[in-house]
Amino acid sequence: MNFKKLLLGTALAMSTVNFMACSDDSTAAPPPSGPTSSAAEEIHIRENTDLSPIKFETISAQLGGNKEFFKGNIQIDILDTLSSENPDQVYFTNVEFTVGRIENDKAVESTAQVVFNQIQPQMQTLNLQEMGVSIDFSDPSFTDCGTYVLMVTATASDDAGKPDKFVTTGQSEKFQRPEAYCKSKEPESSAAVEVKQIEMETYEVTLETNGKKGLNLAAGTTFTEAEIAAGNAVHFTLDNVGGVITINSQNGTLFSPITNGDDNINYDDDWSFNYYPETELGRSAYVSDFQYKDISGTSIDPLDQTDLIYVAKATTYDANTGAGFFAFVLIAKQELTNKDYSMTFKVYKAK
Repeated sequence: MNFKKLLLGTALAMSTVNFMACSDDSTAAPPPSGPTSSAAEEIHIRENTDLSPIKFETISAQLGGNKEFFKGNIQIDILDTLSSENPDQVYFTNVEFTVGRIENDKAVESTAQVVFNQIQPQMQTLNLQEMGVSIDFSDPSFTDCGTYVLMVTATASDDAGKPDKFVTTGQSEKFQRPEAYCKSKEPESSAAVEVKQIEMETYEVTLETNGKKGLNLAAGTTFTEAEIAAGNAVHFTLDNVGGVITINSQNGTLFSPITNGDDNINYDDDWSFNYYPETELGRSAYVSDFQYKDISGTSIDPLDQTDLIYVAKATTYDANTGAGFFAFVLIAKQELTNKDYSMTFKVYKAK
């Protein structure tokens, strides 16, 4: 699958795809019209049309390794006969991505670049996750840290002669570029800026569904159900639910398996049992080694894919230090009585 990495103007990051005009996938979008300045200026986006069948769902932002990934759907309301006499014949013609840095409650120009996969003709749903919409925080042209927002302008039409008949803009939730990626304020040489890597360490721990079933990932300590009830904090419990072994979130922890290889998205790696960054790369694992699409799950049900590495994020997660981010993999499993199990995990945590 081809991906477009678009360098947009001198300051404004505006990425555009439009299937109604023939172009090479690798071509950069034209810079925004009008005068440009080295000073950050407030972003001005296209006006929405008074009527439009284009509907936005919530656009969420998720940090994964060195990148911020976006997900959410933009859809054509095929029942909106107020906007179009034939809403089922309305299709997307264009989508634009604009990254703004929040300054004094306004979105101003930024140097961020957006990577995404081109839309196809006659689409009535745009899935940002499937399009691989992302921003690479380690890109040396991305110079500032702070709070950002992704603005998405979609156009659609039921008339080939009027590709911009309907225009609607939505925006993502706000997201942070971690301070670790910021360039030094001191005078710099022409050498590339080195991004601080957060080193990880590992340990092994055994849980039992009928015994020490709760795990504090940060400390590597295990607790029984009674000890958890007594106030010992854990990130998840290993449970036997009718003979099905599951992992269940505790204290707001979120986790998901790394299954990047199953997606048509350009992720760097897909670690698994006996295929670890420290053995394959010949160094300690870094937080950035664990590229992932999303961390949003509250359970792993059932825990039957023993070759997968899972990533976890606690409510105390700190993007600058890596504290509260974990990765773990099931490395041994033993059946006990009454369909209970003993399971041993290898766990990664920030040093």
